[in-house]
Amino acid sequence: MDENNLSRILTFLNKAEKLKTIQRKVSISDNSRKESPAEHSWRVALMAMILHRELDLKIDLLKSLEIMIVHDLVEVTAGDVWILDRDDKAAHDNQQKKEMRAAEDLYAVLPSKTGDALKALWLEYENQGSEEAKFAKALDKIEVIIQRIDLGKKNWERNDIDSILLHWADEPVHNFPELQAMWKVVQEELTAQQSL
Repeated sequence: MDENNLSRILTFLNKAEKLKTIQRKVSISDNSRKESPAEHSWRVALMAMILHRELDLKIDLLKSLEIMIVHDLVEVTAGDVWILDRDDKAAHDNQQKKEMRAAEDLYAVLPSKTGDALKALWLEYENQGSEEAKFAKALDKIEVIIQRIDLGKKNWERNDIDSILLHWADEPVHNFPELQAMWKVVQEELTAQQSL
């Protein structure tokens, strides 16, 4: 490997490590600290490996995993967007601009062939341009809710978001009838927790 390319890869990995330091709004299950996007992405990928086998989905698992691993990397510089900001057009537009700049800067660090490939995977997720990207989005949304169930309602960052959370994954899960049963179980667990 070219020494310059190796240096660029190491620089990229150093930048990517910062994803571990970004704090999301929700805490980990013991409520000792906020979750990082890196932890979230790891569990989304783990879910994909398990569910791909169990549901016998006809998608490219490797491509889905690649998309899941890069889908939140831009948060290294763009930060995380809060669940309640999804309907705030100005906040959403601002976050999209920040994420696009972050993607341009981050993936340009890598050797061009690799950087272009990873950026294309990120864009595929953003644009929902493939079944693999749609699968990644569905699991991403489900994992957000599972994390809140793991944390327990008494520890949520806010307690007025029940109706948003209950239907958080409806649209992306609709693309995968195989995921409907799992999503229903997660919704039932969420509903049971909300009534405590």
